[in-house]
Amino acid sequence: MSQENMEVVRKVWRAYERGDIEEFLALCDPAVVWDQRHYVSGEFDPVYYGRDGIKRFLEEWHEFFESYYAHGEEFIDAGEAVLMRVRQGGRGKHSGATVESPPYWRISRVRNALVVRIEIYREKNEALKAIGLTE
Repeated sequence: MSQENMEVVRKVWRAYERGDIEEFLALCDPAVVWDQRHYVSGEFDPVYYGRDGIKRFLEEWHEFFESYYAHGEEFIDAGEAVLMRVRQGGRGKHSGATVESPPYWRISRVRNALVVRIEIYREKNEALKAIGLTE
């Protein structure tokens, strides 16, 4: 099961990286939860619910960018969860400035070959702790 979950998460991530949000969402459970309480603050909601909620967040997020990228750089198998280090950046739509944020950590929890929960963390140790692992 663990290897199957890794493949699901890789497939979901490939869809996201190439900008195919419809395929990305189709690989998520209809009741998927996007939890970014440990990462963002300010104008974005800390948690988004369902495919429509995630789609709304992604549209709002991408509004800030003329161009945007997010690359999965490391995948860690944790059974029902997969931890991934992500590097993201882009060019601001209004400022034209090129930005790259420090890597963040994303947990994808999989059930029945669908992603059911995505959690975003700033720090690797916090993400590891959330899935019951340590460095």
